[in-house]
Amino acid sequence: MAIYFTIKEMTKSQTAKVQNIDNTPTEEVVENLKKVMYILDMVRVHMGKPILVNSGYRCRKLNEIIGGVHKSMHIRGLAADFRTGKIEDIDRMFEFLKKTPCITFTTLSLMSNQ
Repeated sequence: MAIYFTIKEMTKSQTAKVQNIDNTPTEEVVENLKKVMYILDMVRVHMGKPILVNSGYRCRKLNEIIGGVHKSMHIRGLAADFRTGKIEDIDRMFEFLKKTPCITFTTLSLMSNQ
């Protein structure tokens, strides 16, 4: 169980709200989100400060509307775009994720725009 993150936070979307899109995840997706939240908890502890989730789960319709890629891991609940309040923290989070042995990725992207 995640300490710092919730399913609600991982599925929140202003676009879904405005467009009246049901962004409710399936049970399988919820299980995936729990794994992502566990990793985010580790990042949060490592950083010693709050981590802000920009985007977690996206249903297919929401993903299409925002211009996400067709096979986005967000659709499966296996991705999160997150940040702290400081751009300087990006490299530190990136290095932590790369070096943590219990974390495996098919893709680890570094995005600097906050």
